[in-house]
Amino acid sequence: MTFLAQALRLRAMTSDPMLYASVVVLTLMFGGAIVGPFVAPYDPTTVDLLSRFQGASAAHWLGTDEFGRDVFSRLLHGGRYTFGTGALAVFVGLAGGVPIGLMAGFFRPADIWLMQANDVLLALPAFWSRSRSSRSSGPVSRRLRSASASRRFRCSRASRAASC
Repeated sequence: MTFLAQALRLRAMTSDPMLYASVVVLTLMFGGAIVGPFVAPYDPTTVDLLSRFQGASAAHWLGTDEFGRDVFSRLLHGGRYTFGTGALAVFVGLAGGVPIGLMAGFFRPADIWLMQANDVLLALPAFWSRSRSSRSSGPVSRRLRSASASRRFRCSRASRAASC
């Protein structure tokens, strides 16, 4: 991509008002997660059974939950853990995905084996959910579920194949 094409693409992106709105919302969320525990009006773990299920008010901006805890304070305190968990998931995915992707890109036989292993992993959730639901139903629906599961397994590589 040439420099001019990159500049035009960047100009088109920065002229979008949704970009700025998204940046503002994410900045507020990240800032609230960082300074939230220091500015939270209440302790997020304090139980007050007399003020259960209160709606939004001046005392409790987002109301209270079933134990009378302030929802806004819990939201501010929990933001750090949410962003931390998201960052950890990204780093774990990068640590596992980058070496596997490099191996698949440089060694063609490894790509075939890795794609077959990936197809198996992609088919497992459907297999588990179908087998779990067939355990709780009768023999007729068991046959129907196994037939639909076998159809799904044949189409697991439908994105790379012309048809199932």
